[in-house]
Amino acid sequence: MKTANAIISGRDVYCVPVGTTVFSAVQFMAEKNVGAIGVVDNLAGKKLLGIFSERDLLKRVVLNGIDAKSTKIDDVMTKNVAVARAQDSYNICLDLMKKVKSRHLPIVDGDKLVGMVSMRDMMEAEIEEQTTELRMMNSYIHDMPGGM
Repeated sequence: MKTANAIISGRDVYCVPVGTTVFSAVQFMAEKNVGAIGVVDNLAGKKLLGIFSERDLLKRVVLNGIDAKSTKIDDVMTKNVAVARAQDSYNICLDLMKKVKSRHLPIVDGDKLVGMVSMRDMMEAEIEEQTTELRMMNSYIHDMPGGM
């Protein structure tokens, strides 16, 4: 079964340090074409402190008329987020995402952010798993001695 680490392998870790303005974070998200980023203590250690998503932008900034250019990400990020470990299976990640009703899940090694998975990643992993299983079943059925 595919692990979170296998899903994020080879990807860049998109995050910003605390103190970054919301405007700068949104520019970064747009540049990288991602819907959520980690918020970390610093870019060297990447200790995860929270995440900031498009939903946070809409609910906490736009709806409240907050100035994105002067507001720090720390004031509007989601804190105390659910996380998965790099060795967790995609099923564990998916169950956790469903439980906390999140479309993005930070992946950590200890308290260090090592990546982020999305609901799309989980669906792709599920499709890949089911396709592999279907191929194995077809192979088993068609390669059976005296089979159908």
